[in-house]
Amino acid sequence: MKRIILLCLSLVLLLACVPTPEEEYIVNKGDNVTEQQIKGEKTDGAQVFPARWDEDETIDCGKITVSIHADVVQRADGVYPVYRTRRITVTQENAAPLLLKLLGTPKSRCRQESTKDDWQREFQAWIDDYNESMDERRKSGELTAEFEAISDAQYEEQAAWYTEQIKNAPISNEAEPVSDFASVPINDLGALYTMSDGSTAQISVGGDGAGSDYLDVTRGAVIGWVCMETAYQNVVQWDPGLKAAWKEPTMQRREAEQLLEREFDRLGLSGFSVINVEKANLMHDSGSNGSDYTSVAQGWGFVLHRLYGGYPSAVSKITPSISLNYESDPAYTEVTIIPDEEIRIMIDESGIRSFRYDAPKEVVGVESANVTLLPFDEVQTRVKNTLRAALSGSLLEKIDVTEIEVYRLLLTCYTVHVRNSEDYYEIPCWVVLFDDPMTRGLRDDPTNTPQALLINAVDGSIIHTGY
Repeated sequence: MKRIILLCLSLVLLLACVPTPEEEYIVNKGDNVTEQQIKGEKTDGAQVFPARWDEDETIDCGKITVSIHADVVQRADGVYPVYRTRRITVTQENAAPLLLKLLGTPKSRCRQESTKDDWQREFQAWIDDYNESMDERRKSGELTAEFEAISDAQYEEQAAWYTEQIKNAPISNEAEPVSDFASVPINDLGALYTMSDGSTAQISVGGDGAGSDYLDVTRGAVIGWVCMETAYQNVVQWDPGLKAAWKEPTMQRREAEQLLEREFDRLGLSGFSVINVEKANLMHDSGSNGSDYTSVAQGWGFVLHRLYGGYPSAVSKITPSISLNYESDPAYTEVTIIPDEEIRIMIDESGIRSFRYDAPKEVVGVESANVTLLPFDEVQTRVKNTLRAALSGSLLEKIDVTEIEVYRLLLTCYTVHVRNSEDYYEIPCWVVLFDDPMTRGLRDDPTNTPQALLINAVDGSIIHTGY
């Protein structure tokens, strides 16, 4: 029910009315990231903003009133750099050093794909089901000549597909010797590896080598998936099979956090900030009906996002980055979704059990060591006018929402496209978090997607007005 309410609110905010001309409401049309400001001389000294913003009076937004009682979260040093970044395609060359640190030296590889016998058994089972279905139709008199002709054509097409799979499948999945990860083709990483110390690991890479955007590693001999505690609690409402599989970790959270810090130092990963940590189980589907699971490891799951230069992070995930497509039509109606650079790790007493790296990026350079930000009074004006424009006359009024409260301003960094380039700017951004009486209980819930207004802290353009 909560998700339905949140989705409704998201749609409402995106359908907000157009502001009046006298209101200072700058929509991001693709050219508001002022590159001259970013590349200009850096600001000397710290840029410090008030620690609180409390409005004496509510803001009138039609039938909705907005109160502001907000903490202002900012960098302690008051320095706001702008980084230039670029997406990385996962290849065996750049994955090999990380895999070596994660797992050690590989000794052999066993592909986890269907053999000729596996495909033949599946083909035969499909033939049996087909014949049984046709026999039932024939006995009941439902098998017309037209239906039989169509079914025969579909049968021939499907049979040809199975024949091709059987032809190309390996005879067996016997282990093959390998000496390092760099020599393994990227699309062959989806296999079970045995290391020189006898340990095993499952490794997979997103895509087929062209545009691969994730690396997924699970230590152990079974294919498993990490289930965080909150997700587990949501799932067991409709899947009782999971309930028996869940086990509490014996490792304490503080121990897991300390181990995570040591492991990141060992892996050479830096600049990431924890946005969520929960109890987690490494689950394995051990049944044929899709609801029987085994917990093969219990520990703590961490979700980390890259925050360049030590910017503060949000407690909850805000939204996937959205940047207007500079190559689109003059109306700039198309947007590009920029996935967050994210690492998901599960840790137990033995160390890292599961490691997933999504949408990796590299720092190309620093465009500004300390870019000049808008004065806080201008930020306040943008926030109030944008909320007034977005809420006045909106559908929120029709679902009996009469009050909104702004409870936190977070000065963090946000990803936008560099014009006519595949690179990105990681720019300072004001994340203005607000809620209403129906969603107030979800504040600081890491699984909640909060309502947020995002404002470019350099030029004041509006990046996002809802979720």
